[in-house]
Amino acid sequence: VYRSAPPNGTDKGPVEPPAVEERLEAGKLLVTLSAGEGASIWCTLDGSDPVLNGWRYTEPFAAWSGLTVRAVAAYSLNGSRSREISVTLADPRAEVPAMTVEGGKLILKAADAGQILYYTTDGSPADHNGIRYETPVAVEPGTVIRAVAAGENYADSDEVRGWYSPGGCFFRDVDPGDWFAGAVDTVVEAGWLQGIGNDRFSPSSPLFRDQLATVLHRMAGKPEPDDKITSPDIKENDYFLTAAQWAVSVGIAECAKDGSFSPGGTVTRESLAVMLYRYLTVTGKDIVKGSPADYRDADEIGSSAKEAVEAVGAVGIMIGDTEGYFHPGALLTRAETAVILTRMISK
Repeated sequence: VYRSAPPNGTDKGPVEPPAVEERLEAGKLLVTLSAGEGASIWCTLDGSDPVLNGWRYTEPFAAWSGLTVRAVAAYSLNGSRSREISVTLADPRAEVPAMTVEGGKLILKAADAGQILYYTTDGSPADHNGIRYETPVAVEPGTVIRAVAAGENYADSDEVRGWYSPGGCFFRDVDPGDWFAGAVDTVVEAGWLQGIGNDRFSPSSPLFRDQLATVLHRMAGKPEPDDKITSPDIKENDYFLTAAQWAVSVGIAECAKDGSFSPGGTVTRESLAVMLYRYLTVTGKDIVKGSPADYRDADEIGSSAKEAVEAVGAVGIMIGDTEGYFHPGALLTRAETAVILTRMISK
């Protein structure tokens, strides 16, 4: 089938490639593209072809370090167009400041002496409109703190945030809106389950046997073990040595046939129920047994664990999900453990 293709205008000829200008403005890196008179610019920021996937540039845009701008200039993409230019932006972004709270006072430290620090305590984003940090400043418990580093020759750093909890603890990875926030605050303030360092609690990390033995030992008042057992995988300088010896000697925890304690072993919901039930029994707590829950996965609960699961479930310490499943083999996270421990104390 023949179709005619009449010209639709005059090709204006060769087009010079666009120019890229970077500048800092109010702590942000702005990118400006320019081309010859009458030419338009098509560009991409995701590494794809600007001719096939580009968007038409209209005004300066904010960018960040390492971003690659690909662009072409043309009077019409159906006519002549320039060669492509590709520029990777060298953003002089400031490093994230160090943040902590000590003795009720916020302490910020910049990575470079030439950087300026800004912070907020009202929940608003930290930027040039925030409070300029000079010296340690008192903060009220329950405050969310946000901070950035900036400077005349720097783009604003990524924001760092932390929560100075009502219990007087400081967390970098727990927010007051998290479903486990109150429980984490309680167990950390009480000294039962502590953070992993650098003001982090690591709520989504799994709970390990050495941690659980240590938690129960602390909750019991750190008693001396009745029998100082030895185990091939416990050393004299291990932080959990006394806790593991106590837990095994009183029957809360067990060693394998070869005598190993498996301190790095993960804790399932079923095994936690068993150890909590034994802990309550050993420490003389009366457990008022109610009607056991009829879990839909009851056949997956081990025979030796059924009594414990029924007991802690009946008093509301460990319950199933909204669909009626107990999930006995699911691994416990540190956040879930904090919630269960606080629920046990309240019960």
